[in-house]
Amino acid sequence: MIPFTSYFRKPKTATSPTTSKPATPSKTSSQSNGSITSEYKSQYPPHQSEDIVTEAKFPKLGYEYIDGRHFKHQPGIPRIIPCDDEETERQQVIHLLHKYLFGTYLNAPVDETLKQGGRVLEICCGPAYWTKEVAKLYPRSEFFAIDDILYPITNPPLNCHFRITDYTNDLPFEDDSFDLVVQHEARFKHTKSTWEKVVREAIRITKPGGYIEFIESGPEINDIGPNLSLWLMRVSVSMQTRQMINKVGLELEELFAGTNLVTIHESIHRSAPIGWLGRVGDLTLDCLQRFSDALKPRLCEDWSISAAKYDAHFKSVLPECQEFKSWTNFYCVVARKNDGSTLPITTNDGSDTDDSSHT
Repeated sequence: MIPFTSYFRKPKTATSPTTSKPATPSKTSSQSNGSITSEYKSQYPPHQSEDIVTEAKFPKLGYEYIDGRHFKHQPGIPRIIPCDDEETERQQVIHLLHKYLFGTYLNAPVDETLKQGGRVLEICCGPAYWTKEVAKLYPRSEFFAIDDILYPITNPPLNCHFRITDYTNDLPFEDDSFDLVVQHEARFKHTKSTWEKVVREAIRITKPGGYIEFIESGPEINDIGPNLSLWLMRVSVSMQTRQMINKVGLELEELFAGTNLVTIHESIHRSAPIGWLGRVGDLTLDCLQRFSDALKPRLCEDWSISAAKYDAHFKSVLPECQEFKSWTNFYCVVARKNDGSTLPITTNDGSDTDDSSHT
């Protein structure tokens, strides 16, 4: 695995596309503490507010340990992704990759609103890297972040607020209360029914004329070898048994448009090379490696394979990505909540009309 600190180094000179050497599977448990650089930590002063809940470590009660990874206990279908220090680092690498691919923290047109002072919510925030970064850029705005797990969140800006929330139920916020609602990479957190609930709730709490922005990695990896193809098949089946939507990145626009409560402002995707084409390819390969490590305990259970066999199989995946020039997509949908002049009205014959003539 590529050293975590290397992502913060500025390249010395511009280079032409190169083929990188395969990353080696890591043993993250001995390296996870200290891997986040002092450069990143120094961006945030010590936090003094009492209304923000932070923890230095993951709690022990209500968790189970499988193959050295830390999973929150969940009745019914077990969680597929762990919540521990290694997962915290994985989510930070994804956060950095999003920034590289989209070139911004915000695809929604809310810059002026947040400069003046707005309200922003991040759903499934995890370690809240996005919230902390953007809150620092807009000190006049208030940022709220929720998840059903309390991740260690260190030194957040004073305009950040965190809350443990069961997002399978109604979100604990009033109607029309946020200028922007975001969610990043929740594919392995939501089931099909949860997705529908979260989309509806995100729309409900967004102000009329406000924006909702969701980003998800695509399920497909293109130009792949046989070993990666087998691994992806196993991931897909394991997700299906947990009622998860593997292709949700491709279905984001449909999830929002189907409510008839929003207008799709923008639907874009970015393609990312895996293990080739320089720095972004290295970062994407590292994301895939960490993703494999995160899924390892559950996939070994689901497919009755040993950890050693799993590691040996995935070790052959990494050079395949470079040999076949594999690549994947990341999808972003920005939806604008309809205001009073554009809300659809259901007529007696069941059809929808625009209510602009009623203003």
